[in-house]
Amino acid sequence: MGTLFSICEWVKKEGSPDAIDRLRVKILAVLMKEGVTMKSMTKDTVISPGALKAVSAAAAEVVGKPCTA
Repeated sequence: MGTLFSICEWVKKEGSPDAIDRLRVKILAVLMKEGVTMKSMTKDTVISPGALKAVSAAAAEVVGKPCTA
């Protein structure tokens, strides 16, 4: 499993043009619990393994195939 940043980049690459916006809505609560915003996210942003798993699952749901990031 990758990082929050790599998962978001994967969604941008593999998903439809509005996929990243749909992902933002799905993971908003998870990121709020982690104290992270999409705007503040960098390549070095670290979140808990549980939150990362939830983000990866949401990304797969949005794109419609398993997340490979």
